[in-house]
Amino acid sequence: MNQLIYILIFLLVNVQLFAENNKDSLRVESLLRNSESFLTVNADSSLTYATIALQLCEQNKLNSLLIKSKFLIGKNLQNKGKHQEALDVYIPLQLQLLQNDKKDTLELKLYTEIANCYGDLKKTVKALEYLFLVTSVLEKDVKSKANDYLLANVYTSIAISYGKSGRHEQAAGFVKKNIE
Repeated sequence: MNQLIYILIFLLVNVQLFAENNKDSLRVESLLRNSESFLTVNADSSLTYATIALQLCEQNKLNSLLIKSKFLIGKNLQNKGKHQEALDVYIPLQLQLLQNDKKDTLELKLYTEIANCYGDLKKTVKALEYLFLVTSVLEKDVKSKANDYLLANVYTSIAISYGKSGRHEQAAGFVKKNIE
């Protein structure tokens, strides 16, 4: 009988912990959606939502949402023209994504935004490095039309980067590749 009571208490405590964690997870997801929706219209509000989400993730060990919170903070910094600060957020995220088994479109977004930051900082070689990472990921998975669209955009970005650095033959090669 005592064992049954201990089992019931154990289950009740764990259900309560799960419910709290799930509630916090939903709260963070809501904050992240708000941050994304304010990203282009009100950078300060977007940054506030992402920062609160990050704090909740750290307090409640919500690792799956932690990366997305940090990514949105980097995106906000980038939108404010603080490209080096955004890179300071983005670069460590690469390691976290590599350690995370669940890779999704965030990996592509991260590499693309890193390339954009380097491009805005006039570091064309580094920008190209990340654009080629994006193409390698996209070329592995050529199942969807959306991928074709993304790949075309990346090829265009590569052509522009080559053009800006005076490497016109390589730029023309990617323009041709884009047309094919």
